[in-house]
Amino acid sequence: MIMEKLKNFFLTQSNRRFVFVLTFMIGTISIIQSWVYIHTLETNLDEGAYLLKGYMFVTHRYIPYQLYGFWSNHMPLAFLIPGFIQKVFGPGLAVGRYFMIVVFIFTLIGLWITTQRLSGAWGACLALIIIALNPALIKMYSTAVSQGLTACVLTWVFVFSLGENRSTGELFIASILASILVLIRENLFPVPVFLILFVIWQYGWKKGILSLVAVILPIIFVHIIYWPNILQIYVRWIPRGMIPILDAWRIQHPAVGIWHPDLSLENRLISIFRTFRFHFILLMGSLVAITMQHKSLFRENRAKWRELFFMLTLFWALFFAHAWVTLSGDYCNYCLEGYVSFFAPLGIILVISTFPFWNKKYPSWSVVLLGLLVILLSAGIGIALIDDFRFGMLYIYLPRFLLKFPKLESGWFLPVEVLRNVFPTLSDRQTHVIDIVSTSIFIGISLIFVISVLWRLLTHNHPSAKQQTSFGYIFILSILVFGFVSSPTSILSGGRYTYDCNSNTLANYESIGKELANILPPNSLVFWKSMAATPLLYVPNIRIYPPQINDVYSFYIKGNDEELIKLGFWNEAIARQWLMQADYIIIEENYFNGFYKNILKNGKYQLITILPPQSACRENSRLRIYQPVR
Repeated sequence: MIMEKLKNFFLTQSNRRFVFVLTFMIGTISIIQSWVYIHTLETNLDEGAYLLKGYMFVTHRYIPYQLYGFWSNHMPLAFLIPGFIQKVFGPGLAVGRYFMIVVFIFTLIGLWITTQRLSGAWGACLALIIIALNPALIKMYSTAVSQGLTACVLTWVFVFSLGENRSTGELFIASILASILVLIRENLFPVPVFLILFVIWQYGWKKGILSLVAVILPIIFVHIIYWPNILQIYVRWIPRGMIPILDAWRIQHPAVGIWHPDLSLENRLISIFRTFRFHFILLMGSLVAITMQHKSLFRENRAKWRELFFMLTLFWALFFAHAWVTLSGDYCNYCLEGYVSFFAPLGIILVISTFPFWNKKYPSWSVVLLGLLVILLSAGIGIALIDDFRFGMLYIYLPRFLLKFPKLESGWFLPVEVLRNVFPTLSDRQTHVIDIVSTSIFIGISLIFVISVLWRLLTHNHPSAKQQTSFGYIFILSILVFGFVSSPTSILSGGRYTYDCNSNTLANYESIGKELANILPPNSLVFWKSMAATPLLYVPNIRIYPPQINDVYSFYIKGNDEELIKLGFWNEAIARQWLMQADYIIIEENYFNGFYKNILKNGKYQLITILPPQSACRENSRLRIYQPVR
């Protein structure tokens, strides 16, 4: 009786105002979180590079893809949009991050419009709740990098393309936005491709050709503006020799990039499961969406089926493409979690809109696979928590008689002591891994057991439940509910994020930037060696060596000096030349070693000052400022 009243309450049209108010409150909570994060998150290399390059591009100090300039490793709008915002409101980290709050608000609005159209008011409310309960995702959208920008544009692609009977004008706008999406990040190229195919499939060739034209024209226009140097961004995507014209922007002489992250099996697994940890609901839900009732839905509503199939195939195409790039290459092993945030709104829309069509009758054999999947994910998420996890099951005191059962023996023992006695060669790291994996598996098995017991109680009291649903369906829903509730905790996305810092980041960098502006005279030639170029935003009237802005990512061992500088790269020999030419040398404490330390300590350079740490969370982020003794 009570459940029936609640159901009627939630479905009654008169309560739409209540849903709207609740949704508005949830959205406000997400925005407040973002506001907190923009002040506390540590900056990173990409953020400083996007902001500084963008500002110098729009102020015509440099142009995108300019030879002997910056390494322009992405499409131009990734730099020009944050650059334009700074040109209007002034350069600085604060301007870039406040702009990201505005972008985030538009993302929430677009997500609400789309999910309300596809799944009703409560579906739209649920979409915003999923965002609000995912601190890691909000953090990714709160820094001035391209993730938040692309997520916003992608969301509005769906605003104008999803839902039955979209007008020609709406599809045209969606296609323009899909083109803009590629001009921000080239790795999202599958979006316009799948969109064009979907429009042809759903609305016919006439609208499909119009969509194709709307996608191609902006891309062609931008390529004409920056031709031919824009071709350099395709070098890392297309193998050598496949398109000979690209060889002009390839490194011809032997050179090895210094950036080679540790790509061991353990780190690859951590990367995969960190991604599941930070995006559990949308990844798990999108996996389940594969089991939606294709045949019955196709018969009943073919337009809806095409729409859901478009979202499903696009999501997994994007996921596997980015997983392949990050896990099979040697560039950015831990980027997968960030890359998924590019298209996270698609996953949320997919989960909510396909939920009514999920298969409710899973065969009994599938329950075994589901159970194994849960145990695997439990162990994997445990591995992903390895740096934050301290003590688990191996450090729980147990009665000593368990060692010689059934003989009773008084006292207690730790399982870790037994493990080390049996396997004395285990390292502390290996013992730690065993501890966290065994603990995580135990939690997974316990969760399966609890769900099984509750299902038996439910079917015992209500035998008709078995006829309507299967244990597999209830099992999946229970896992998703558990993930939903756990999202804001340290188990999933509420755990420690890479750039977490409790200090006021905006104030710190503005303070350091102003001190630099007071020290460096206008037009000074500055040698810069620091993790991020963010402080340089506050001293725009100096001259720099552009390849240094990407730090180790653009640094090579050996190679032809002229060729490297031309393409926006550098090496030790080039660095030594620049050290002799520069008016000022600014080097972060973290990098004050090796040949840098030897050169700066040889008596030919005077230490002017050492600034306070750029970040309160990185003591070795102090900037040491030197001047040549001439």
